[in-house]
Amino acid sequence: MLNNATMFVNKYTELKNDYNTEGTAYSQILSTLSTDYDNLKNKCSNIPSLLEITSNIYAQRFEVTSSSSITNKLIIILLIFAAIAFFRNFLQVFFILISEMSSKTIFKRKNKKYK
Repeated sequence: MLNNATMFVNKYTELKNDYNTEGTAYSQILSTLSTDYDNLKNKCSNIPSLLEITSNIYAQRFEVTSSSSITNKLIIILLIFAAIAFFRNFLQVFFILISEMSSKTIFKRKNKKYK
């Protein structure tokens, strides 16, 4: 019975969190399901409340995803810094080449004027 209650809460929270249901018939169905679950909980004393189960589920999800989430964020940040450094160096070399080419061109023009 506890397994079924947990499965119900999982499905309920998935449906509630995945869709924008505010003010729709869908939200009315979810509200009815929640009310029915509360009525069932009142009749059967060994079924945990919806709030207790959802808080446990969220705690488990947070523990599982926290390390992978931090790792993903760190990888993205490192890639951004690497891309910035790469493009900065690329632009620096590009500007050096352009300045050398322009200085050679100016030098050639001055030499032609004196000849």
